[in-house]
Amino acid sequence: MRLYLRDNTFIVSILFGFFICSLGHAQSSRAGAQFLQLGVGARELGLGTAASAITHDVHALYWNPAGLTQISKTQLGFTHGEWLLNSRYNFMGFAKKGSLGTFGMSGTYLSHEDQVARDQNGEKIGTFSNSDWSLGLAYAQQTSPQLSFGANVKFLQSRIYNKEATGVAVDLGTLLHFVAGVPSQLAFTVRHLGPEISFGNDTDPLPLTLALGFAQEYLNLFLVSVEAQYEPYDEETRFVLGTEFNLNPTLSLRGGYALKENPFENEEFGISDMTGLVGGFGIGLNSLQLDYAFLPFNNLGETHRFSLLIKY
Repeated sequence: MRLYLRDNTFIVSILFGFFICSLGHAQSSRAGAQFLQLGVGARELGLGTAASAITHDVHALYWNPAGLTQISKTQLGFTHGEWLLNSRYNFMGFAKKGSLGTFGMSGTYLSHEDQVARDQNGEKIGTFSNSDWSLGLAYAQQTSPQLSFGANVKFLQSRIYNKEATGVAVDLGTLLHFVAGVPSQLAFTVRHLGPEISFGNDTDPLPLTLALGFAQEYLNLFLVSVEAQYEPYDEETRFVLGTEFNLNPTLSLRGGYALKENPFENEEFGISDMTGLVGGFGIGLNSLQLDYAFLPFNNLGETHRFSLLIKY
């Protein structure tokens, strides 16, 4: 393998990330602010979220801010999701490349259907709404033709009835391009790193996620992306595989799935031990990209994501 890398900064960043991971593993609390985990971009979701190494557009604001260095035009992106229990999830992102690096900003909003409010005797006293939102500012810099770094700072709020929690989180990412027979990318990201948020006397850590991803593209026709994701506060590990097949310059088909932690320890391992089996497609029309992803959640129902990417 011919590796173009003049220093060990990328390796140091990976070790630093797993150091953070080891600190978080000692915690037993379950993470809050789960809306941060919903993801953006129907392409990335259609690949099963194996996205850290392959997202090179405005959706890198969420998956890996280092990927913002790969854009050549100003980009505006929108994602709409029909989520569980009649809730709706929306994202808007903007990214622009300049002489000092690439800058971006984003916003997400999750709205829920109104719920019935009852008093201590169970009598209906009205309705109330829940909502979650975040606003982010990002910067990415390419330090060499092969190596990029990026960071995204997010301000967030969750509201339930008459209580609300606010907080701040940081996403950090690295991206390395190298040649191993075919073009390949290696990425490491730390998402949702920040202090706990509080609802009155109740506090929860943010859903810290560490991801190590690798992707290869073959003849501009077929893409394979694999990723290991670890959530220390929920003590959950996923191994994700995503594939994309470009039928022609206009149409792409995608699929992906995630495996539970150590699924082969179960002698009766089968399809029921797989989670996150997803699919989708994309249509590219000059400066426009339209994407769709289908995400089933077993007995909970099905969800759909739609994305529009504008380049100008």
